[in-house]
Amino acid sequence: MKNQIKTILLLLVFALSGCNSDDDSVLPIINLTNEFIVNSTTTYLTPNGYFEEYISEGEVVWYGLKFIDGEYVFIDPPCPSAENLNHGVSIWLRLDHDDKLESGTYNYTDNDSDLGIIGNSEVFFDFRYIEANCLGVPDTKLNIVDGELNVKKTIQGYSISYNLTSENGTEITGTYFGELIERTVSEW
Repeated sequence: MKNQIKTILLLLVFALSGCNSDDDSVLPIINLTNEFIVNSTTTYLTPNGYFEEYISEGEVVWYGLKFIDGEYVFIDPPCPSAENLNHGVSIWLRLDHDDKLESGTYNYTDNDSDLGIIGNSEVFFDFRYIEANCLGVPDTKLNIVDGELNVKKTIQGYSISYNLTSENGTEITGTYFGELIERTVSEW
């Protein structure tokens, strides 16, 4: 019995000593969290991403990216109702890609003819409905006046990062990884 234990211990020592330093390498950790961070201090999770087309008089007038903590639900009439919505980022876009969000960098623009992030983009907190779950307002809203959106289409969906600045100088950085749910929003 003693010989068996010695043999097992000896084999164990050989097995462990056979490892070299290359086996101890650590792969980098990649942050795949869907979130935005305000002024590098407060983090808000946004697990749900939407790509929206806004229709007026039968034509697309702009597009939107929404990264929110709640989920949109579809009710009749088709108003933008959501469940469990508290905070999020709404980035409005002028695109020229046949109704698709393509890989690339989109910058904020004040010029009505330029493509990119446009006015009405915002970050919001403490969202609440005030009219039959169809009209809602946030208690706090940061209007975006500058920024950059980086989009990369992948096999798994999208890899999106953004750096935005509000009118009061608040810095917002965020990421989203995954599929975007497509929505068409008509005038109601």
